[in-house]
Amino acid sequence: MKKQKGFIQIIALTLATITFAIVFPIYLIVSTLFGFAEPCRLKGYYKCDNYSEGSFDDEHTDFYKYYYKEDNDSKFANSKYYKKIDENDIDLLEPYLVNFEHALKNSNRLEGYDLNETMIDTTDYYTMWRDDEQNFDFENGDYVIYYYDTNTHVLYNLDVKR
Repeated sequence: MKKQKGFIQIIALTLATITFAIVFPIYLIVSTLFGFAEPCRLKGYYKCDNYSEGSFDDEHTDFYKYYYKEDNDSKFANSKYYKKIDENDIDLLEPYLVNFEHALKNSNRLEGYDLNETMIDTTDYYTMWRDDEQNFDFENGDYVIYYYDTNTHVLYNLDVKR
């Protein structure tokens, strides 16, 4: 009976290992091809500050700061995920940054948050996703902004789910 139990455990462990060895690489390939992976946090940062308030699936207002060295600026300039900011982008981004800061202030979570609309300039890079781009509603809409500040070499990740 002991031999049979040990054999079953070995079989179960072997099947779990094989499943993981097959499923995980497939997940990585599919998530990268279809955009499930997070491509915007470019490799090369040397430090990350996490200001998360809870589960990723629940409502949240989270931000992260990724610190890069100056020689990484070219990664953002050459990335297919980032756009160099122009004057129209400044007008687009300002209300989001004001809204985000206001949400943090209302929940007493401003510690560590130093990004504001006055920092936006045309030497920086960003990418963003938002619900219903034409009729976006700050009260109910989800959005994610990655903003790379070339003056400080910090990538800000603002993530709002309502």
